[in-house]
Amino acid sequence: MSPDKKDILLELGWIEPLIGTYIKEIANKKLVRYKDIIHTGAKRGESLFTHVVNGVFLIERLRDVLSLSDIEAKVLFTAYTVHDINKLPEYDGRSRSSSDIAIKENIAKELKNLEMELFFPEYEDYLDDIETLVRAHSGHYHHDGKSLIRSY
Repeated sequence: MSPDKKDILLELGWIEPLIGTYIKEIANKKLVRYKDIIHTGAKRGESLFTHVVNGVFLIERLRDVLSLSDIEAKVLFTAYTVHDINKLPEYDGRSRSSSDIAIKENIAKELKNLEMELFFPEYEDYLDDIETLVRAHSGHYHHDGKSLIRSY
């Protein structure tokens, strides 16, 4: 389907199965708690929920352009969902000192809390990739060198 037709369908509420499943199983359920987390700084006033959903929709709109497979899109949706893990209340909303927060164990815990398996049953098989993407977020001081490994 051409990207402009897809945009029109998204606008009309006719949603592709992958993004539809994400909305049904993640955004409309456990992710709702992110509505109470309000950004400061560049995204001041925007809820973390809105930030995440906007980013996931942007990835969805770019899928055809980037020729992303369903698995690649699921990995990106999942990583983007938790890319601001340091903003969660259990981490005191720290924005800069998150290299100790954006680790596989914490990411896995949050994905379990969000019941990510309802959208992406095999997400645990991709936790290394998800962690690498989350840590590549500029505020997370990406410095572990994993992205230098060619297979990533």
